[in-house]
Amino acid sequence: MIKEIEIEGFRCVEKLNMKTKKINLIVGRNNTGKSSLLYSLMVGFGYANGFTRAETKNFINFGSKNCKIKIKLNDTVLTTALYRDIEQLDNKPLRNNVAEKIMSVTDHVRDLLLKSVESRTKTKPSERMKVVEEIEKISAEIPTILSNSLIWVITEERKGKEKILLIKIFSPTFLPLISEYEYMLPYRYPLRIVLRRILKDDFLILKSSPKTSKFPPVKIYKGYRTELTENPKLLAQIEDYMKKVGIIQNLMRLESSFLIIKKKKELVEEPLDLLGDGIKALLSIIEICLLSENGIALLEEPENHMHPGLISEFVKFIIENYKKFNVQFFISTHSLDLIHEFLQYPEIKADFQLVRMSRNAVIEAEFLSFDEAKEEEEKLKVDLRGL
Repeated sequence: MIKEIEIEGFRCVEKLNMKTKKINLIVGRNNTGKSSLLYSLMVGFGYANGFTRAETKNFINFGSKNCKIKIKLNDTVLTTALYRDIEQLDNKPLRNNVAEKIMSVTDHVRDLLLKSVESRTKTKPSERMKVVEEIEKISAEIPTILSNSLIWVITEERKGKEKILLIKIFSPTFLPLISEYEYMLPYRYPLRIVLRRILKDDFLILKSSPKTSKFPPVKIYKGYRTELTENPKLLAQIEDYMKKVGIIQNLMRLESSFLIIKKKKELVEEPLDLLGDGIKALLSIIEICLLSENGIALLEEPENHMHPGLISEFVKFIIENYKKFNVQFFISTHSLDLIHEFLQYPEIKADFQLVRMSRNAVIEAEFLSFDEAKEEEEKLKVDLRGL
């Protein structure tokens, strides 16, 4: 479980410290850093999936050269630092290490392409020489491109000792640059496959410790999906819950992209995409919660598309299952209904806090206990609706 978060220079957040609970409800007007707080947890654990290139490019605050996210766990502190380019690395040995790894990648790509040219015995010497010149030209560009790209470093501190767990570079221009030379490789060895150990999406992995695979799962909900997991166990759990609350009448079976309903004496298959948006949202959120077992669930405005009855069921699901599945929740919301529903469960007092975000000169946060949130419930209308 996350005990504390420190954010500096990430997106719109200049500086923010936050001690956490098991259920963290985040409220505030638009542009007060609610989404940035959620996204910082994804980035802090090294996850980049779910973000667009534009979002990734703008992780670092506009006025900053780098950003840092420190996550304090039970016995470990993870520090994620993002740098605009290699020159911003404040640790000289690390900067030299990254520079060496960039040159190693460059040499690897260059050698691979040159060997492929040599293997084409039928190519005319003049044509081969021209291709070699192009390869040398492109190889000379790689270090500059990578050195001027976003660099992502995660370190672990345990028992007073620091260790680098992950170094990767965000460079969406790297693959397009070298991909035009894939035709020179034998068909069975396309360049992306040869480099699969160091390339992932738009990221070049320079160092990855096995410990990164043991990070707690962090799942984010940013909107409903029209297909669910294909994991039979998880589908069965979602199906059981939906039958229990009776939201979908006569539900017989739930599959990843459709459900089977009993109509009169017949079983009818209906695509999930034809369900109401609120039902699809609830199904997607329950899926995220189950996938976050022993980890962290980030829910961005989950109330969207839901009427108050569904919001009530959603909150009830969290209350009944957050301990059972050992999930820590961070939920941003503009919904008074959702806040009100959480405040109907005094049994979560010790595990709950409301984080009220605001923006004056900088992003700030106020932390309210369960009882304080209940007392302030009426005043929250100012934050949520500007009333």
